[in-house]
Amino acid sequence: MTQPTEPVILDGTSLYRYTAARAPLAFRGDVLIQNRDGELLKWDSIAMKRLANYQTAHQSFCFMQDGTLAVFALPSDHCVVYRIDGADKMRTLYGPPFSERGTILPARRADEYYVIGQGLIYRFEESNGRVEAVATVPFPNRTSNPRHLVYSLDDGRLVVAGGGMRVFSPDGPEQNAPMPGRIAKHLASAPNERCWYSYVDGSGERINTLVLARLSAPVADEQRIVFGEHEHITQIASAPGAVAVLLLWVDEEKETPQEGLRWAVVVYGEIDGKPRWRVDLPLEVTSTRGFHAFSEAGFVAISEHRVVLRAFDHRLYVWDAGTGAVVASGIG
Repeated sequence: MTQPTEPVILDGTSLYRYTAARAPLAFRGDVLIQNRDGELLKWDSIAMKRLANYQTAHQSFCFMQDGTLAVFALPSDHCVVYRIDGADKMRTLYGPPFSERGTILPARRADEYYVIGQGLIYRFEESNGRVEAVATVPFPNRTSNPRHLVYSLDDGRLVVAGGGMRVFSPDGPEQNAPMPGRIAKHLASAPNERCWYSYVDGSGERINTLVLARLSAPVADEQRIVFGEHEHITQIASAPGAVAVLLLWVDEEKETPQEGLRWAVVVYGEIDGKPRWRVDLPLEVTSTRGFHAFSEAGFVAISEHRVVLRAFDHRLYVWDAGTGAVVASGIG
């Protein structure tokens, strides 16, 4: 076999693509929300039964601390926030003029939101049935705006990863913990002021290391998972006690790296950092759109009970989070 080296270039494209976008999947308990072609689907993830369809043109969504869904939309030159409660009742909150893509996140209260724009973070508050922008601050990473590297803590502070780990509130002090030699490529929350993040350890482009660490000490690894020579992380997701990894690997029995490209979903425990289970994905799931497409199209999400993969055409593949047993395959 022609052994992969770093970097591997196939047809003028690097092998080591990865998802640099916010996942189109989100769990709240056993409720799963899926973004599919401009609509939001609500699933009972235990039965994998569709519960609701929200036909709202939107740019982003998030679960708020009270469990309701917040949806950010830009139907015209003014933005809108939709709030959807557990009974699927929707409120429409019209907002101020807005001219850029917005990513919504929960802030400190149930009536307060962050919206990440291009280089700015806006803080929105509800007032008299509307949302108003009450404050803006520059995005902490001045040279980039990696929206997949941001999440909210329960108290409304924001965690932003990049060359360092920043925790801040727009009206409070900022905690900035340097990460010398490490630039986070993926970020996922963990309990007790910790996070999971991936990075490139060494030369090349292959994302080969996953770390669990405290936000205040991101290079003091509590868990460190180093992947094999021909493995590359394309996306991660977390739940309390576990992390799920979408992993690209190369089958060494094939003649060339392109022929040997494969993907797997692997779940690791938080306490011991060891794999609970691994599922190698069949070629018909991953390789129908070109050799590198799945690295950018595939997303995983994990809850206490389920692991879900979003594949091409928004198809969902579902496993038991504890055992890896198949729950559903190719639904959508």
